[in-house]
Amino acid sequence: MNLLDRLLLVLYSLSVAIIAIIFTLVPFNFLPNDYKQNVILFISRDSLTAVIAFILFITSIRFLFTSFSSKTFNSTKTIKKETEWGQINISYNTIEQLAHAASKKVNGIRDINIKVTELESHIIINVLTSLMNDVNIPATTEELQKSIKDYVENFAGVRVKEVRVTIDDLNNNMPKRRVD
Repeated sequence: MNLLDRLLLVLYSLSVAIIAIIFTLVPFNFLPNDYKQNVILFISRDSLTAVIAFILFITSIRFLFTSFSSKTFNSTKTIKKETEWGQINISYNTIEQLAHAASKKVNGIRDINIKVTELESHIIINVLTSLMNDVNIPATTEELQKSIKDYVENFAGVRVKEVRVTIDDLNNNMPKRRVD
């Protein structure tokens, strides 16, 4: 549900709650008689009531269509894998966590950010990382690619087409000097 739908749902809920409270109090004499008469006159005469009712009706229709047009039970992106016993859905988040676990086994990795995309029946793992200062970049990134690819394929059982690595920064882990 997007931000607009959430805002409309809040306004819609408040409007319906206020109307429900008024209609609940009117028949049970909780409101003074002149207030009840004013409410009844307002509802029957004022064109603003028709506009409010129309807006509530349109909002109801929107929520009705939104509820039926929702995706499956889970809108999380997944990789579908067929087995002889049925379908397995592995979320992108799970693949990212596996890749992150594999990256911890590689020396010289400082920070890492992983994003999974799917291309046909294969996945591509995009890695944005910063390395420690004194590492061999080609050797470290090749080890990182191999580690992630092997780990994800072994533990998730999905084919990794490629692991794309972008080096964002070298981090020497030393405090910054103060300039006076």
